[in-house]
Amino acid sequence: MIGGSGSSWPGPRVMTGDSVMLTCVPGSTITLTGTLTVQGKYADGQGFIELRLPDADPQLRRLLQQSRAWHLRLFHSGGCLYDSPWLKATKVVWEKDGLVAQGVPGEAPPEAAL
Repeated sequence: MIGGSGSSWPGPRVMTGDSVMLTCVPGSTITLTGTLTVQGKYADGQGFIELRLPDADPQLRRLLQQSRAWHLRLFHSGGCLYDSPWLKATKVVWEKDGLVAQGVPGEAPPEAAL
C-alpha cells in the first residue's frame, strides 16, 4: 500500500483499483466500484492527484463539484492500494470515458472526521 499515514505521494504511475472509498467535505463518505485510477501529476510547478471514475453520474459530479476537500482510499480485490492525504478540490470535469476529479494535498478541513 502507498500512503497509510495520509502523507504519501502516489507518483506518476497509474494505479488501478476496483473500488474507492471517497470522503467529501462537505458531503459524505461513498464507495464506488468499477475500474478506477489514481495518478500523481505535475503542472506549472504544482503537484496534484487525479482520480478517474468510470461513471459520470450527475449526482456524483455535483457532490464532487460542491466539495472543498476530499480524501480517498483506492482498493483492489479488498486490499488498499493507496490512502491519500486530504486533497483540496481543484477541478471536476466529465470526459468521454467518465469523471475526472483533481485535488492538491492540503490540511484536513476542521469538520473532517475520518
